[in-house]
Amino acid sequence: MKDSRRLLLTLKRLLKFNGFNYRKIATSLAISEPTVKRLFSNGNISLDRLTQLAELIDMTLLESPSVTIVVRSLKETNFIV
Repeated sequence: MKDSRRLLLTLKRLLKFNGFNYRKIATSLAISEPTVKRLFSNGNISLDRLTQLAELIDMTLLESPSVTIVVRSLKETNFIV
């Protein structure tokens, strides 16, 4: 599974855990429910939209478990500091 897809699935699970369903996400972002379903189903999502989704649960993308794993891996290979 691609990292981008894993990030999106993780975010979707976190939203659900925090009481967000498609309708509540759509209302919060002022978009339609079908648009929300499309975002999660096709995996084509902008960084801005990912950020908006994360903000719904008071989280930044860097706090996402998937991103944390990637960052930790990059640090271990001395790719980033």
